[in-house]
Order: sequence, then C-alpha cells, then structure tokens
Amino acid sequence: MVDNVVDKPSDQLVLLQELLKARLLHKFEALRVALCTGCDPLQRLHLVLSIAKRGALPMLSVTSSAKLFLDEAEMIEATAFPIAPEELIYKTKSWIVNQNGIDDPDSLADAFEFVGPVVGPLSKDAYLEAVGGFDITEAFPDLSPRLYGFRTDPLEPGRVWYISRATGKFSGPFAGGAIKPTGKSFEMPPESISVVWNADGKVERFTVGVCMDRGRGDSGGLGGLFGIMYAVGRPFPFREANPWKKSFRFKLFDLVGSLTQRASRKQAAAQAEQ
Repeated sequence: MVDNVVDKPSDQLVLLQELLKARLLHKFEALRVALCTGCDPLQRLHLVLSIAKRGALPMLSVTSSAKLFLDEAEMIEATAFPIAPEELIYKTKSWIVNQNGIDDPDSLADAFEFVGPVVGPLSKDAYLEAVGGFDITEAFPDLSPRLYGFRTDPLEPGRVWYISRATGKFSGPFAGGAIKPTGKSFEMPPESISVVWNADGKVERFTVGVCMDRGRGDSGGLGGLFGIMYAVGRPFPFREANPWKKSFRFKLFDLVGSLTQRASRKQAAAQAEQ
C-alpha cells in the first residue's frame, strides 16, 4: 500500500476508510489534520500511521490551525509551475551530483547568482571561476555533506530547499598548499541550502551556508567554507569568517534593557506591598 499511494483526494479517502475500518484511529480530527499537512504522499501516510499507533491526540482547532499552517500541496498546485515538485527535487539532486553545476555549466541560467551569508552574489562566470578553481576534497578527502530534507517551496515556485550537516577531516593541502592541514575533524551545524529553477529547467539562484542553529557543531555558528576552516583551526583573517560577537552598541542595548526590566520589577513589587 505504501508503494502505491499517490496524492489524490480519492486515494486519501480510501486510506481514511481503511484506517477507520481497521479501528486504528482514535480521533478523526487528528487524521484530518495529518491529511492536510501538505507533505508528500509517502510522508503523509507515515504520519497518519504514526498517529494511529500513538492513539488519541489533543484535538486541534481547525479555525486556528488554518491561520498558522499553509496547505503546501494546494499552494504548489495553484502555482502551475511547469516542473512538478518531484521532478524539481530529482533535478536538484542530479545537479548536486554534477558538482553544483561545475561539471554542467549549461545547467546554469545566464542570470545565475550564487549567494552566501557573506559571499556574493556571484554571477555565472564568477561562480564557475571561483568554485571551479579548486577541489575541496583534496583538503578534506572524507568530506560528507550529509544532505537531507529536500522539499519544494510553496511560496516560491521552482525553489528547492534542503539541509546539510557536513563532516570531514582536514588532512590534505588547501589553497595550493598555502594552508597546511591540521588533522582536525569538523562537524557543521545544520545549514539551509536552496536551488531556484526557472521554467526552462535552468538554475537561476544557488544559496548556501545559512546556519540554522549556531549552538550545534563546532563551526562557531558559521556556515559554508568559513565555518569549516574555523572548526579545523585555520580561520580566515577577517571578521566575517569568524564567529559572531556582540558589538559595543548591542551590549549597551542589552544593559539598558536589563536595567529597565529590573526597575520595573522593583516598582511592581513595591506597589504589591502597598
């Protein structure tokens, strides 16, 4: 049944009927919410079955839930983008295998842009020259990008998001031998990455290195190559390539806020005693 499930109302109805007949669900509302999550059919079925196994769940208010959660499947269908979500994800994975377009420059649109938290935007030619100019696996032979969570954006047709939690060890020469290996391993925080396709099947935008949780990994909250080099003990010698630190003004702002809150608490306590 799992292999044959497709994202159609009729199939959802059959699934609902089968689950109800088998007396697997304790709350119809929980199932209805699961069927409206907007995830792909296989994920949806797993979600429904997990709800069934757990039993009763607190009921969600349909009115309040509708204001909080997008119906992703409905929104993606409404965009009428010429490339289906499943094909976009497949194309993205194939593009990644081709070294993010380095091995297939024709996959990049003429207006292509490469954008990181600090680097870029780089044009198509600048990207091919900068990224194609070195092989990072020479310095990190065991590099594992650990990519997962591929999904299409319901608000931006053609955009595929995914996550990386890369690991590796700095055991080879970097930058033509100018930076010697330290033998240190690294574990990056979860990083958000996206590839934006146009209607012609070309990549228009490639975004990388956005740290999703600076409390994870050992990159000091940095993403991309800056984070890797910091983690292995060879940070680049400029502020943007080092962990974020509070500015003097931000520290002053925090201090004023703290003093204001303390004064408010004292005033409230004094009024309560009267």
